[in-house]
Amino acid sequence: MKRINCVMTIIALMAISSFADDVQNGVNFFKQKEYSKAVESFKKACENSNSDGCYFLSRVYSEGFGVKKDILKASKLLEQSCNGGNAYGCGDLAYMYLSGENIKQDKLKATELFIKACNGGDPESCSTVGVMYAKGEGIEQNEFTAKNLFKKGCELNNESSCKNYTVLSGETILPEKVCLNMERVNNSMTPVQLSNYGYYCIAENKYEDAGKLLITSMAYGAYDRLRVKDKTAHQASVVLQMQLGSALTKEQQEVLQQTLSSMMHEKSTCELLEKVGKPSYYPSYMINHGLHAQTPQPIASDFDPENGWDLTLKDYIKCKGQ
Repeated sequence: MKRINCVMTIIALMAISSFADDVQNGVNFFKQKEYSKAVESFKKACENSNSDGCYFLSRVYSEGFGVKKDILKASKLLEQSCNGGNAYGCGDLAYMYLSGENIKQDKLKATELFIKACNGGDPESCSTVGVMYAKGEGIEQNEFTAKNLFKKGCELNNESSCKNYTVLSGETILPEKVCLNMERVNNSMTPVQLSNYGYYCIAENKYEDAGKLLITSMAYGAYDRLRVKDKTAHQASVVLQMQLGSALTKEQQEVLQQTLSSMMHEKSTCELLEKVGKPSYYPSYMINHGLHAQTPQPIASDFDPENGWDLTLKDYIKCKGQ
């Protein structure tokens, strides 16, 4: 599976129901590594028909945080979450049906769920099902449908969807060209997306916003270098920085460098990264950059996400010990 094996996605999915506090409490407990308390909070929210609570509960069962690992139970919770309107729950369940791991493979069912997730705002699902339609994998090939799905994914700031749309249509479309405020940033955003937003901030002379986005991008790149086995792929994060630098004027580069130097290692920067949390996305941007992109298991089998994020903050950002 592509996403179910990732550590729980703490993304900005705060529910609007009367049980949103239970979800928020669960997120807070999880960040503090009080997993049993997090499970109880998510369970309470889920039992009261909060789809976000069911989604987060599925993730702790899929990883075994505070509970015995149970993929079957996780899949049932994902179904409950999806039926309740959680797009990411639909997307994760779709990956399970697509892979056939711990559940009977059903590509048609996966397709339906991916489309539902895409329409609900999950950009990765738009990209994945778009590729399925473009190649005719498990479903009848349909380039028109594929283009529409890629366009939707691109509008949701999925870089691969934008590129695939260009390949099929010959037209270039770009993700939302805005200077994204950090309040809108979540840990499902890749370094590619964060760098793009950082560039738009620089274009608007909002260097502090750009600095926050780019430091987050660099931290995520450092984390990905720890978990991706193929060392030839690690240059992807360096290439991103080079591409950004080449797009800036000398004056912009100097101001940006000063901004980054003043923000790096600062307590406020560390607090910012801890608030956003460790990456939840699948690092395809890096994996596909390497010489061994087709490796069946590109993520190191012994990689510990919690420890990897701690190492990133400690060794790369120099946060720990302040």
